[in-house]
Amino acid sequence: MNRVFQQWGLCALGLTILSACQPVDEPATDAAVASRPDIILIVIDTLRQDHLGIYGHTRDTSPHIDDLARRSVLYTRAFSQAPWTTPSIAALLTSRYPTSLGITKNSSALQEELWLLPEELARAGYTTGAVVSHTFCSAEWGFGQGFEYFDETNVLGHAAVTSASVTDRAIEFLETHPREPVFLFVHYFDPHVSYVEHEEHRLGGTPPEYTGWVRSGMVFREIRQRRDEITAADIQELSRIYDSEIRHTDAQVGRLLEYLDDAGRLDPSLVILTSDHGEGFMEHGYFGHAKHLHNSLVQVPLVIHYPGISPEVVDDPVGLVDIYPTVTTALGLPTPEGVQGTPLLDTATGPLRAPEAVFSETDRFRSWRSVVLGDHKLILDVKTGQVSLYDIENDPGEKHDLSASQPERAEALRQRIEDWDHLLQAPTSPLEVEIDPEERRRLEQLGYL
Repeated sequence: MNRVFQQWGLCALGLTILSACQPVDEPATDAAVASRPDIILIVIDTLRQDHLGIYGHTRDTSPHIDDLARRSVLYTRAFSQAPWTTPSIAALLTSRYPTSLGITKNSSALQEELWLLPEELARAGYTTGAVVSHTFCSAEWGFGQGFEYFDETNVLGHAAVTSASVTDRAIEFLETHPREPVFLFVHYFDPHVSYVEHEEHRLGGTPPEYTGWVRSGMVFREIRQRRDEITAADIQELSRIYDSEIRHTDAQVGRLLEYLDDAGRLDPSLVILTSDHGEGFMEHGYFGHAKHLHNSLVQVPLVIHYPGISPEVVDDPVGLVDIYPTVTTALGLPTPEGVQGTPLLDTATGPLRAPEAVFSETDRFRSWRSVVLGDHKLILDVKTGQVSLYDIENDPGEKHDLSASQPERAEALRQRIEDWDHLLQAPTSPLEVEIDPEERRRLEQLGYL
């Protein structure tokens, strides 16, 4: 372990790095910058953890992601901090929970005074670039902060298929910066509705016995309007087409990883692959995302390739809010004041940590809060105070509410949520984007309005 970090020119830091510290203005030396690894952050929109092969899915959706995971640290209990894009990616890039960012609705945006991960890395000498494909992580929503290069030509709405173009742009950025260390944020959108079946990735094709109404390319509204008549066969067909989208996106992720490998840049890089949230297929009476905090929406894949660190599987609960301090800890950089996550890497012991509580939240249509601690998860309805308790080790689908049979555990976890919630301070004047009619139409087709 220590040899690996000395090779980077890094100092051995423990978890005490989380003490508050302001970003400092001292520039890194040329030698220190040159020795640092590239950092590649890949976020695949609307990607459920349990629809990847490495997590046990039966369809062959993710051969390239699975291969990366086998070379990396795989986190089995990773949770997004919200079940929709803006607050989830905001939590990742700021290491702050959505409440403290004031992100509660479609028009909520990041405030300029926040100090984002790309800003910290730019200060440390990194060339920073992003390729995004969704309005909710665009520059207008505040996500361009800290990026020298910010490409949003693939923000094209529900009907576009953009993964190949996203990879093209990402590779162009890497080719333009072959030597200096880069931080590249790559955001893929295709698994988001509308689901499009790809001929080269049909994954078996429509079963001959299926005669229902589901077809490739349906917008969210069309599916939602038939929610009351939806059958198990319809759900299976929606899920199959969704899997085709994942396989298509996986192929483009594979092309990006192949470029890095061929250029000799994959093994020495810190590569992080995750999702902003999952997708519901009526498991809890809802299709889509944003409206609840069950695992189908907030349990996400997380793969981290640490240079020089052996592959490993980590079962401790972790959150996307932990990624920012993980990166700064790995690089030996100070972690800015206000960071609310915990590093997933201890340079003395490797990519492990004791189990801690991981929180998620949403205020879309109804306010929910959840906490995962060890094998158990509690979901709280903020308005009514009603709770649901699940043993996610033995009941990952959260079908059996244990709150009545385990009231003491339920109360202890509810108190954890209240204690956590009291620590968060919402901005006095949250920043909002004025959504024009065309943007409103796009968001409506995506199911956000």
